[in-house]
Amino acid sequence: MNDILAERVDEIKHDVYAKQDIPSLGEESYLVNKGLMLKMRRTLQKKERAAASATSETSTSAPRTTLPRIQLPTFTGRYEDWPAFRDLFVSLIGQDKTTKPVEKMHYLKSCVKGEADLLIRDLSSTEANYERAWQTLSDYYENKRLLTRSYLTNFLSLPKMKGESAAELRKIFHGIKTTVSSLTSIDRPVGSTEDLFVHLAVDLLDSRSRREWETSISETNEPPQYALLERFLERRLHI
Repeated sequence: MNDILAERVDEIKHDVYAKQDIPSLGEESYLVNKGLMLKMRRTLQKKERAAASATSETSTSAPRTTLPRIQLPTFTGRYEDWPAFRDLFVSLIGQDKTTKPVEKMHYLKSCVKGEADLLIRDLSSTEANYERAWQTLSDYYENKRLLTRSYLTNFLSLPKMKGESAAELRKIFHGIKTTVSSLTSIDRPVGSTEDLFVHLAVDLLDSRSRREWETSISETNEPPQYALLERFLERRLHI
């Protein structure tokens, strides 16, 4: 665009100089047109700089990725689900300083169902009741004894393997891993009752898997540790 304007200025200048019979009028016309062209040039340059600046600001301020919204957790009152619900709700709502207590109370009441809902149902959604409702749930479900019983009940309810089956063995393996992780999360690792836990876990296996297990530990008289059983189950699954 700047080159076109420059060419136009030169054309005007050439025409003016060609009219030697009216030098004063031609010179005045040249100067007027040159001023108009220079003004147009400056205006176009200003618009180009403004457009470039706007493009740069848009590219730098735009987010690189759009993360999906995290859905609020639901808690139905099962003891084994409380730690996961507690941690996620506190992270999303409880520690959010921009959310008012009355709003947190509304979110909390919308997340709890069943037995948990009965504990705080009679508390109205007011600013003062959020802390009271959360403390009520914490006092009731922060119970390591009941959590431990719940985790072990789920473990003992795992069905024994009826035969050599990769699908059944995988179910046993993941059930054992889940129980160990859950007990560890509430500071009740299986280390203190490792012998009993390993015995109960092995008793869930099919006869051939138990025989392979006994063969793998036959070289020692020491009771096997859980870590050894876990490695055995992983190798067995791969086979």
